[in-house]
Amino acid sequence: MVDFPTFVSLPYADVDAYAEFMRPLITPWIKQAWIAIVNPLDRIVTEDPITGVVQSATVTPIYTGYSRIQPLRTALNQKRATDSTTTRTVQFWVEFPKDNVLPDIKPGFEIVVMDGKNDPSLTEYKYLVTGSQNSSMAWQRTIETTVNLESRPDYDTSGWPQPPVT
Repeated sequence: MVDFPTFVSLPYADVDAYAEFMRPLITPWIKQAWIAIVNPLDRIVTEDPITGVVQSATVTPIYTGYSRIQPLRTALNQKRATDSTTTRTVQFWVEFPKDNVLPDIKPGFEIVVMDGKNDPSLTEYKYLVTGSQNSSMAWQRTIETTVNLESRPDYDTSGWPQPPVT
């Protein structure tokens, strides 16, 4: 449980002070799932040199950490270019570290949910990054994705960093 602070006077327009003030309030909301962000173009494919059969395909995540996952509803009167019965827009909110250790998240990257916490079915889908943006008052990074509910991730996550044991 987070104890909400009493009134705290912050200097007007001190973005760093606001971000540090908000960090303990936002963090419990962000620690809802464990994700990995991968660049699918970094996939290393190993194949048999004689038969050409793919033996393994591995990729190393560029980021692993906690995230809040928020599906977004699309207006019913909005026309979508893809199959409207299976494609959804999903936001991932990850902590925005002050020391900028979060890599540059580019469209085309994929997010793999390794632990969905309260909703284990979140691990069954492949999320394609469409953008990553924030306001100047950022205390978390918002990553926009689309998910095709018929597309499954094919990554072996066994060697990837796992959530800390609490």
